[in-house]
Amino acid sequence: MHSKIYQVSNSPLNGERSYFNDDYINEYDQYAIGADYFSTLDRAECKRWLSDYPLYPTLFSRDTTQIFENGCDVFIYNGNAPAVLDAWARELTDLIAKFTSDKNDSRALYHIKRKCEYLYGDHDRFYWDNTCELLDSVSFCQLLTNMKEGDKIYVGGIIDFHW
Repeated sequence: MHSKIYQVSNSPLNGERSYFNDDYINEYDQYAIGADYFSTLDRAECKRWLSDYPLYPTLFSRDTTQIFENGCDVFIYNGNAPAVLDAWARELTDLIAKFTSDKNDSRALYHIKRKCEYLYGDHDRFYWDNTCELLDSVSFCQLLTNMKEGDKIYVGGIIDFHW
């Protein structure tokens, strides 16, 4: 299966030379996310991908007045991270409750596994350019709780990885 690593920052990135690529990913990161291989999307692919699959529509809206400012995609944070984290926790709690009430329902266990993978593992990752950290979905959302509604997030490079 394929997932993406997004280079994100709370300040504009300075054009193509500052965009990360698969050379940024070290062996530890590759092992930690269980990736077989990486490939960097070129700018045209990045633009197409972000147009077709906007970055967390529950957390961001696209800044259509400044798309690709300095080559970056610009997203506006809507201040919704605490509510999204609460919703994810409720979904996981409900799945666990369903499983514990009917242990014969193997689908419930599968859904718990998939939700955990989505939140903490095999789904998209975020390379927080300010600190050079690779974050899972929950850690990225927790980082957003320190931001204010209306703050901008800049997306630079995108790496596709197979796991």
